[in-house]
Amino acid sequence: MSPALAFNGCRVQANIDFTVGAGGGGITRLANLFCRVSKAFDFTGVGGSSGDSVTGTGTGKGTNFVQTAAGITSSDLNAGNVFVGFYVTSSGADAGNGTFRISNINLTTYWGTSVPSPPGGSIFVTLVNPAANYTPGKYNGSNFDSVQATLTGPLPQSFFNFVWTIVGNAGIKFAANNTQSLTQAQGTSGNPGNPYFNQTGVITIAQGTPPGTYSLLLDVQGISGQTFQQSSNLIVVPSSGGILSEF
Repeated sequence: MSPALAFNGCRVQANIDFTVGAGGGGITRLANLFCRVSKAFDFTGVGGSSGDSVTGTGTGKGTNFVQTAAGITSSDLNAGNVFVGFYVTSSGADAGNGTFRISNINLTTYWGTSVPSPPGGSIFVTLVNPAANYTPGKYNGSNFDSVQATLTGPLPQSFFNFVWTIVGNAGIKFAANNTQSLTQAQGTSGNPGNPYFNQTGVITIAQGTPPGTYSLLLDVQGISGQTFQQSSNLIVVPSSGGILSEF
């Protein structure tokens, strides 16, 4: 490959599933898959972006998302210094071991003038949950750091909504409106200054909030009749650990 071409993203396509206990029937525990592309074999879960999530029912699904990274070129790839890492965390509901599987992995990288092009009608979002929010987490009485989302396809969009929802104890709220639901208008008409980027702002944790793992849901509404939802963890310490894999 020609040297010094800009890295424009890596599309991750795979099958994922999460089984808890005896087949996991009826269990709502979540496994969240994080990903990072870097120039070193050093991914510990810190700094990755949330790619997808799956409930612990034992029923798998296909995942398809684009992971980006700054400062990487084709020269790094030619030198064998580009790594794709995965990290998995699970919610604390229903204690016990779980098995997360990722299979049939297909990685497509884009360089130079080549850019990711999602299938027609598909919605793709890069969700960035700061590592301190889940590794190890935050104490009650403190704040979760702002979680960010960027719509990466399909583009352009004149108007749509990012809808954030906190699932769990009422002591965890968005500081922006002191509730557990936050709807923000986006798109070239909805937010002309920054049409595709959004963030929650600080998320507060009231004193007395029980330790555990809580879900932050992001829904994208108003794009060509399509629906999209992605989940990420907010952990009030103490919390469980994770599973690391990198290649």
